[in-house]
Amino acid sequence: MATKTFLWTLDGSSSDALTGPSLSTLFASGVSIHRVRAKKSSSGGSFKFNLECSADKSGMYAGVELMHDFNPINLVNELTDGDDLVDIPNSITGVSNVSDVGNEPEWVDNGDFISGPTVDFLTGGGDRRVVLGAPVPSFAAGEPFSIAVVIDNGNNSNRPFVGSDVGSGTYASMYGNAGSRNMKMQDESGNVIQTASNSSTNFKNKDIHTAVRLSNNRVSCWRRGGKIIDASALSGTFSPSVIGNAQEGSSWNGQQANITRVLISDYDWTDTDREDVEAWLAWEYGLQTSGNSYLPSTHYGYQSDPRSSKTQALTADADLSSLGADTWSGYYAVSTTTISGQVDVFVKEAYKAGEVTIEFTVSY
Repeated sequence: MATKTFLWTLDGSSSDALTGPSLSTLFASGVSIHRVRAKKSSSGGSFKFNLECSADKSGMYAGVELMHDFNPINLVNELTDGDDLVDIPNSITGVSNVSDVGNEPEWVDNGDFISGPTVDFLTGGGDRRVVLGAPVPSFAAGEPFSIAVVIDNGNNSNRPFVGSDVGSGTYASMYGNAGSRNMKMQDESGNVIQTASNSSTNFKNKDIHTAVRLSNNRVSCWRRGGKIIDASALSGTFSPSVIGNAQEGSSWNGQQANITRVLISDYDWTDTDREDVEAWLAWEYGLQTSGNSYLPSTHYGYQSDPRSSKTQALTADADLSSLGADTWSGYYAVSTTTISGQVDVFVKEAYKAGEVTIEFTVSY
């Protein structure tokens, strides 16, 4: 048996888990995985990855490009429960989003209803918010966008949303109104679309809300995978640049909610894209299981975990978080040694890990 070793290097400062592999390499037939280890150049930070070596990789993740991925899990090794959230990185670019006014929201290591890290805009209420860094999402008339929000604790009486930060005039927002028990979106021209009053479509505990605007300015919205607004006109500028304490109309609204994830994209997701994202989020956060009907029965992710279609070469995700600077890990357990033409490296978590080197040895 002959072996050959490859060294792959990746940027460990940011991750893009929904957009596909961070690195792909083609191999000739008859090649197998021999062993894998890795290291990072930073003594701190976090980095997790796995490998995909199957012939059909279409089920690994949705092919969805994102501008922003507001994901508290990236701070697991940086913060402890109850810490003020001074900044949180955009998981796509690594650029920090900042809490620039009033009381900072808090990082929570385990949500009230969703297991895992979340951001608490609830405690203290009022002026807690995070302003998104570059690229600042702002969409003029005719520019499509897509948004997904995962809510841990909606607090039932609040208005959690993402919105704009224009300083004066009319503020764009996406929020749920518990008083009228409906969901609304408003652009910076004052145009409003909303669900019917008392329709129970406001933002609630354990909710996933998605919104997609096409280039014709028609917006559709979904709650837990079910459509609640169908192709309604929202033709003004919409800038979802603030999570938390933004403005709706001319009055301030404190968010008072725990938010687990916010995804923002600068293109209009197809129904397939959207259902891929909703399914992945629903199963990732334990909202949809094989024994419940969180998503509609006609939904792609209903009763079938889309993550199970991954053929991950490593038995468990490789976790470099506890390693010191430039210290090699041990060799990771491999669940399958077969390479079907191509190996893809999928980054699961990355934050301030410096340069990551993966040593990949094949046999033939």
